[in-house]
Amino acid sequence: MKKRSAQSAVNEPLEQQRVVLAVPGARARAAECWKILAHAEILLIQFGIRSVRVELPPRFGAREAPVAIHHQAQRGARLWIVASPDEREAAALAAGAPDAPVVVRVPVVSGIVSRAKRAQPLAALVSLQTSGAATAAFATVALGEAGAKNAALLAVAILAAAGDDRLRSALQAFRRDQTEAVLAMRLPDDTGS
Repeated sequence: MKKRSAQSAVNEPLEQQRVVLAVPGARARAAECWKILAHAEILLIQFGIRSVRVELPPRFGAREAPVAIHHQAQRGARLWIVASPDEREAAALAAGAPDAPVVVRVPVVSGIVSRAKRAQPLAALVSLQTSGAATAAFATVALGEAGAKNAALLAVAILAAAGDDRLRSALQAFRRDQTEAVLAMRLPDDTGS
C-alpha cells in the first residue's frame, strides 16, 4: 500500500477508510516501524477494513496533531494505530483535538525489530518505561509483531462495538475459529512417549 503524508489527498470512500497506520517520520525508525505495522495491515484486510499509511513529520507533536486528525477524519478515519519507540506521537494524537480518535500504540524497540519474535522481556519493559500518564488516554499493546496483530484485533473490536454488525459477526467467527484451533491442539506428552 502506498505511503501518504499526513496532508496528502486521499480519495477513498468514507466507509472504506477506517484505520490510519502511522509511524514517526524519521527515516531510520520509519522502515522498522512499517515492518511491524504490516502485520496489523494484513489482519485488518482479512476483516475487510481499509487502512491508510501515514508518515508523521519528524517533530510531530501537539501542534501538528489537530491538522492530521481533522484531515484523516474527513476521510473516514476512526482509529489510529501508531508504531513508535516512544509515546510522543500517540500522546499527541490522543490529546490533539476535542474529537480525537482512538489511538493504539505498538511499542517498537529500535535495533531489535527484525528479531522482535525473540526479543527479551527486558526490551519490552524498556520500551514501556517511557509510558506515563498522558493528558488523554491511549492503548499500548505488546511489543512488535504480536503487538501489531493485537492492535488490529483491538481496532476490529472497537469498531464492532461502535455498531458495525458485519464486523461484530466477523470477529465472533474469528474468535470461534481461534478457540476451536486451540482446543484441537495436542500438547506433547510429558511422559516421554
